Formats: sequence, structure tokens, C-alpha cells
Amino acid sequence: MARWVAWMALACSVAWADTVTLQQGVGGYEGCATRTLWAGKAKPPTPEPSDALCLRGVENQLYLTFELPRALATKKLARARLEVFVPSVRKLRMICEIACRELRGEPASAPAERGQPAGQLDSYSLWEFNGQWFPHKYRFLDVPEGGKWIDFNVTAAARERLKEATPRVGLALQPLALPDKRMPNTAEIDIPSERAADASKRPRLVLDFEPLEKPYLVGMTHCLEKFCDRDTRYRFFGPFNESYEMAMARNEFEGLQVLVYPMNGALEGVTFEWSDLADAQTGAKIPRADIACFRQEVFRLHPNGKIKDWYFHGKNFDVPDPLIPVVGGVSPRRDTRDGDVPPTMKEKTRDGDVPPTNQDLPEHMSTPYWFTIRTRPDTKAGLYTGTITVKPKNAPPRELGLAVKVWDYKIPEVWNFETMGQTIWGNIARAHGKLTPELRRKYLDFLLDHRFSPVEQYADVLSPNLEDIPYCIQRGMSTIYLSGNFRVSERSVEELKKRYDAVQKLGLIDKALVYIGDETKDWAEMRRRSDAIRKACPELMIMIGGSFPRPELEGIIDIFDPQIDVGKGNQVYSVNAQDIQPLIAKAQGRGEKFFWYVAAGPMLPCPNVQMEEPLIASRVLFWLTWKFGVTGFEYYCYNIWTHNFPDKDGRRWPDKPFHPRGWGDTNGDGMLFYPGPDGPFSSVRFENIRDGIEDWESHYVLRDYVEACLRRPSSRPEPLLAKAQALLKVPDEVTKLDFVSWTWEPEVLLKAHRELGDTIEALAKLIPEEEMLKVRAARKQAEAERQRAMLKARAQAAK
Repeated sequence: MARWVAWMALACSVAWADTVTLQQGVGGYEGCATRTLWAGKAKPPTPEPSDALCLRGVENQLYLTFELPRALATKKLARARLEVFVPSVRKLRMICEIACRELRGEPASAPAERGQPAGQLDSYSLWEFNGQWFPHKYRFLDVPEGGKWIDFNVTAAARERLKEATPRVGLALQPLALPDKRMPNTAEIDIPSERAADASKRPRLVLDFEPLEKPYLVGMTHCLEKFCDRDTRYRFFGPFNESYEMAMARNEFEGLQVLVYPMNGALEGVTFEWSDLADAQTGAKIPRADIACFRQEVFRLHPNGKIKDWYFHGKNFDVPDPLIPVVGGVSPRRDTRDGDVPPTMKEKTRDGDVPPTNQDLPEHMSTPYWFTIRTRPDTKAGLYTGTITVKPKNAPPRELGLAVKVWDYKIPEVWNFETMGQTIWGNIARAHGKLTPELRRKYLDFLLDHRFSPVEQYADVLSPNLEDIPYCIQRGMSTIYLSGNFRVSERSVEELKKRYDAVQKLGLIDKALVYIGDETKDWAEMRRRSDAIRKACPELMIMIGGSFPRPELEGIIDIFDPQIDVGKGNQVYSVNAQDIQPLIAKAQGRGEKFFWYVAAGPMLPCPNVQMEEPLIASRVLFWLTWKFGVTGFEYYCYNIWTHNFPDKDGRRWPDKPFHPRGWGDTNGDGMLFYPGPDGPFSSVRFENIRDGIEDWESHYVLRDYVEACLRRPSSRPEPLLAKAQALLKVPDEVTKLDFVSWTWEPEVLLKAHRELGDTIEALAKLIPEEEMLKVRAARKQAEAERQRAMLKARAQAAK
């Protein structure tokens, strides 16, 4: 009788409440029962605790049941979550994934879009932090001191059980084994049961009912992480804040993500609108045309060695990478077919334009959108504010606030950081049917917008084309290839000399190079090629991809370009952090240039730009590049699209999905962007690479201001100068002077980015820009003179 009275009181209390929490002994609730089921080799501890549920490896399970107050059946359930408290985890090795299923003959399953196996409602993963065989540093996936709550979406089960005369939800939790049998799940977890002394740590069932204050949640956050709620690793945990502040320089791109989480049923026909961003004090604007919105397409990673073994030991993931432009306020959808396209759009679709379609968003999943803000060189400094509006067809619109601080300095329009690699124009022609002048210009602009030189590293051609060079230089490009993989012959030397003369007439020979080898140890052949070039083109820089200073290359190579690595690496083309440090300054002192690269390697714990790596690595790599004094980045191929060409029936995106596979078995190696219907689609990785290059350029600006300040005989702002000099070294919190101690924490990098911009702006208020630019011009003149003197001496020594 007393229990019934308590339950009635609870039922009355929730009749007008939005959220009901059922937790044993709290608020009069007494309907939870739990037990540990032992099986196989899993043995209970002695004595077995009466107040804890014990998980030992994968062979035992936990059962939890919650009786549901009958009065709840009259309410419409929006969401149900099982929450259990994990005080700590012992013997965690790699990944401990815990599955949640319903205890029924025909159990409810999660909706298909949640990516769960049949019969499974949800799962939650705990990850080992920086283990011996598992070099991941995701603190949010570990169990911190003091423990944490983990949760499982059990809405499908709770909705079905609320229909019954005696509603009860029965749930089972069981850890899963990794597919790699060499790495058994050995985790030991003791979860407080319904009899735990601390009632606040007992299992709880959280039920959200209509009417909801918000039928969907919206979060705004940075662009340093990938989000996909199909797995804990990429789940967006919030906060669901409806405003966001960011900072950027003039002449810069910077991004944010907007995540939409439907609370009760799918959101239909979601579109976005956004306003100009305006400075209330000056009236200046960042026009809405300089704000771009993208939908993030998700795919399953290709099961390669990183998935099966080195990184995840058989566990695979769905991740976002392609960025699909939102067209006219709506996004093209991958599953569009002719039958879904309005008649007026069909012909344009066949010609390659994307039909604008709205996007439906699945319930209880955060769908990410990517926004990019662009400032121009003449954008005024100030605080700009505006709105982004989410507009579903079946729910009220939601207005979000965006504030952008624009610092009073600009990212240099002429690139100081050099980039190069292979633009595979043949792949572009194959993907689009033909390469028209208009399509070529689209790809040129896209690469130049990302501060990547549209050169051809592995082709014996002048790149960019002679007619494109003035435009690319005007856009800021700083590298011209006279040939890629040059081979010695009478004809090739003559052709190289023609290109040399043409570029020299443009006054751009200081920006030119010839690429003579790739990850080679044929030193005699490299010397033969170098000597032939020196005689014909004495002012031309010579580069080998995959090279570092060594006696065999002394005087032969002017641009070194090793792959970063740890340990001994490859003795021909890669070098570790300890060995590389003394090489860089000596090479640059001789007038040589020092670049580096990543490709199929290195793997973690080094940074790389493939899809298995944390997204922040694509940006922090360039903070590391600045810290080491490296002035260029070579990425061997930009667009290996072997698995993204139209199929034999002519189907292409959006009639078939994009594929993550780049070179070989890799996920994204050699593929920084995708072939859209009428031009390139970027990736979340390529956007972060650009952000990292812009960060490198900001450090360059800071150095110019510091040197200008040091040249002043007096009135130096010593505290500010000291801070700036410290920032030029890059704080160890961002990355140490090695290839493995870089941050995985977005907040750390965002804080450093803010301090960098604030410090430059503070110096810019004291040092006129003209004074700073004189320092830059003097340095560049000295570098050019040193380079010319080196080349002259080497040409004279050529045999």
C-alpha cells in the first residue's frame, strides 16, 4: 500500500513535468531491480559486493529493470535514456564497448540510422588513454578521477513498453570483444547498483515527455573535431549553446559547426538562413555572401590496416569528411534520383548542377553543418554580430547568435608558406567528362583559396600553365614548377630552358623550382640531373621529394623535403625530430629551403591528415611546422579519385555515395577534396589544413612585428614583447619540439590561436604596418640574395 501511494505521488508529480527520472529510493521510486549474471570464465569477486554490478571482460552481463508508473502511458515519450555511473575502470585495454539491448523475446532495436546492430539499442565506449599499443589521447573517452555517468538511448524499448498494461523496461548491458582477437577486452568495472549507499549514483532511467520546451536542440562549436553520433568516439556531447564567438584576422577563413539534434521525431526539410555580420560601432559588414554553409556527408571507413590492427583493432567507424555546399539555402542530398527532382531541374541535373533539396534529420542524432566565414584584406577590425536561422518544415525556426572578432592585421596576401604537390588534372577531366576552361578556373580558385599551389609534381610540364601563372601569382601563390620528376635528355633540357626563359621574363624565377626525384637513393643519377640543370638554368632551385641533408646530396639539392617520423624511420626519405633539428637551420643558412611532408606515413603518435587521425592533427601540424622553422609543406597528390569516378553506368554523386578510399587501402591519403557535380567539394581535413597554414602565416606576421619592435632604439613594450617572443616559440601546451607531444584538446589550440591574434593586434597598435612591412621586405631581400649567391656558386661547380 505504501509503495502504491508513493508511486501515485510520483505519477501526479510528472503529469505536468517534461522530464521524469526513475532512480531507486529517490523521490519515492521503488521500481528498479538489478543483478550481475556470471558466465564463462568470468568469476565473481570474493566476497561479491551486494551494492555493485560487476563487469569482467565480455563474458558476463548486467540486467536492469525499471517498472514504469502507469500514469506515464498517457504521455507521449520523446526520449528515454538509461544512465549508469562508472566510478573507475581497471585493466582497460584499447576500447571497452558496452552494448545495451532489451530483455525481451523480440527486443526493440535502435532505428537504422543510428548505426547499431540488429537487436541492439545503443552502445557506449570507454577508451584507454595513450596506451602502449594504443596511442590515442581522447580524455573525454576515458574515466576521470571521481568517475562519470555513461548513457544509452533506450527510447525504442521504452515507447513499446509504455503501451503495455503493466509497463516495465528490462535492459541488459554487456561489454563487446574487439574483432582483433589478440586484444581481448579485459576491462573491470563496478557500477553502483540500486542498493548502493549513495542513492545519487544508482542507475536511473531518464524519460523526456512532450510537451518539450524545445522540439530540437542546437549546438554551436569549433571545427577541430568530427561529429557523428553513431559511435561514442564521434558523438557530440554538447553543450547545446545557441550562440558562438570566434576570432580571425583580415584576409582569413575560419569555421564553426552547427549541430541539430531532433528530440521527438525526425526534423523534415531543414534549411538554413543567415544574415550579414555587422559591427554596431562602425556599421561595417561581413556580407552574407562571404559566409558559406556545408552539409557533412558520412561514410564508413575503408577497413585497412589502421582499422583492423594498428589503430582500432577491428572496430570501424562512420565519419564525416566531404563538405556538400548548401545551395540556395538548402543542401543537395545524396539519395536524389530523377523521380525526386522537379521537372525544371532534370536537365540541369544531367548537366552536372545539383538539384536543391531539403534535408531530413534523424531523431536523437546530432547532424553537423559546417559554416565558413571569410574576411577580405580590407575588412575593418571590429566585433561583428549576426544570426544563423535553422528552419525545419515541421518545427518552429530557431535563431542562433554569431559574434566574430576581426583582429586588426591581415593574413599576408602573398604567401610566405610554400605548398606543392600533384594536381591530377586528368582525374578532374575524367570525373567531370571533360576539362573546360571554366572548370579549370574553378579548381584553380579552389586550390588558391586553400593556399595550395596548383602545380603538377609528377609531370614534365610547366605548372601552373604559362597563361595561368600571372593570375595565380596575383592570388598569392609562391611556387612554380618548371618540371616534375625531371629526366635528363637533350630534348628535356631544351624544353626546361624554354620554360626557364619564359618564367624569367615574368620576373618570377626566384619562385621557380624543378623536381628531379621522389624518395630516391640513386645519388649518382640525382647528381647527373642536377649538373645538367645547373648548366642550362643556373638560377633554378632543385628539389627532391623525400630528402634531407646528407653528404651524398651536398651541393646537389637546394630544397630538402623529408617525411616526418619517429625512431629510425626510413633512412632514405624520413627523419625524426631529434635528427632534423640541427639540419634545418644549417640548410637555411646556406640559402637552401627546408620543407617536409606527410603521406601514407607517418602513423600515430605523429600527426597526419588521413581520416583515422583526430581532425585537430590537420591543423596542429602547421603549428609544429612553424616551431621547427620549416617553411613549406609538400603533399604528394591532391585528388586521387580512383574510387570516386563515375561508374560504368555513368552514375556519380549524388546517385552514388562518395568513398573514403584514396591511395591504396588508405582513407583519404592523396585525396584532400572530392569531385562535385560541377566543381570541387572540400573536406573537413582540407579546411583544417588551410586553417593551420593561416596560423603559420600569423606567426610570420608576429615575427615581423617583433623584429620591427626590436629595431626601435627605445620605447619598447617589454612585457608585450616578452609575451610575443614566447608565443613565437609555440607553447609546449600546443606542441613540444618533437613529433609526438602535440595537443589533442581543441580548447588548448583555440586558446593559443586567440592569444596569437590578440598579441599581434596589440603590437599592431604600437608599430605602424608600414614599419613592419619594411622589416619583412628586408628579410625577403636578404633571403633572395643568399639563394642567388648559393645557386651561382653551385652552377659554377656543376660538372
